[in-house]
Amino acid sequence: MAEVGDRGDAPVLLAALHRTVVAGEWCAAEVPARGLGRLGIHEAASELMAAWEGTVHSLAREAFLDGLRGCAPHGAEAVTVEGLDDCEPTVQQRACEAAPDTAAVRSRLRELTADPLAPEVHEAANTKLQFLAIDP
Repeated sequence: MAEVGDRGDAPVLLAALHRTVVAGEWCAAEVPARGLGRLGIHEAASELMAAWEGTVHSLAREAFLDGLRGCAPHGAEAVTVEGLDDCEPTVQQRACEAAPDTAAVRSRLRELTADPLAPEVHEAANTKLQFLAIDP
């Protein structure tokens, strides 16, 4: 349902997200989070934000960021910027892809291109900087 369902499946996905977040089942929350984002279900944004803020499972933040970006792209900007400093390279990579164009973001992206502790992020940061340089 999360991967191939349609907007009619939103109530089931929302219930699954809520249930798994309340139970602290962070890995199980990843699937409905991504599905809600794929479907662009705006009503899921507050639940996804609560999941982002409350998770103790750092790997799940990638799914919550993906979900937020799909459900509330403008509302997810602050989380995206926060994701540039995340401890998980996959979250940093996703954040690089969607980070807004600000001086602070460009500065952070330049730092990430040379961060010896995050070699997995170098390409994503470089790609975003190149895109920002040619974006009118």
